[in-house]
Amino acid sequence: MTANEKRAFTLIELLVTIAIICILAALLLTAVSSVKLKAQRVHCLSNVKQLTLGSFMYASENSRHAGVEAPALPGGNWMGTLNEYARVKGILICPSAPVHQPPPASGNEQGYADRAWVRWTSDKKTMFSGSYGYNGWLYSDAKFSEQGDPKQQQLFT
Repeated sequence: MTANEKRAFTLIELLVTIAIICILAALLLTAVSSVKLKAQRVHCLSNVKQLTLGSFMYASENSRHAGVEAPALPGGNWMGTLNEYARVKGILICPSAPVHQPPPASGNEQGYADRAWVRWTSDKKTMFSGSYGYNGWLYSDAKFSEQGDPKQQQLFT
């Protein structure tokens, strides 16, 4: 090679370099996607913890389950009773299962794994929506029996 000749990249070298960059980008995007999913799971678990703490606070203050209907929010069930304990109003929504837009103007809508449920109070004034459930057999006005009774166990899912 003489001093006047310039060394350039061949087409094969450029294609190999571009292919390597594409493979690295695909690996990076997969990692970022899994981190986002993990963050959503942590957020959902945090919401369940906050709902559980609010439920226990309600139970200790009122000597009954959070599943009892609040007079101010008829038909709201546990969402109505825990409403005053939730400082963050989005606590009922998991980022993995948001509210289907637009929400229904009336009537209830069933939730799925990727979509939140919607429930209106019986007076049709307040809409609740969420991605979590509270075991329905606790929707009674029964008082707590002795402490530690398994029938009185509260469960969020």
